[in-house]
Amino acid sequence: MSILKVLRLQKGLTIRTASQKIGISSTKYHAIETGTQTADIETINKLADLFEVPAHKLFESVKFKAKAMEKVI
Repeated sequence: MSILKVLRLQKGLTIRTASQKIGISSTKYHAIETGTQTADIETINKLADLFEVPAHKLFESVKFKAKAMEKVI
């Protein structure tokens, strides 16, 4: 699972809502979240602002157990 998905779920946002908040299409957001497309610096900064994390945190790998995910969902 990507860090973007974890952060999005922690905020209780859908892909559609998150994409609208940063001004991109839900298709593009999904592609960025799944790693099939890269984000430009402007989008990275918007994502960092949305999720209230430093931009570099968006590039960290996510390693967790199923129990940790239960707290998100």
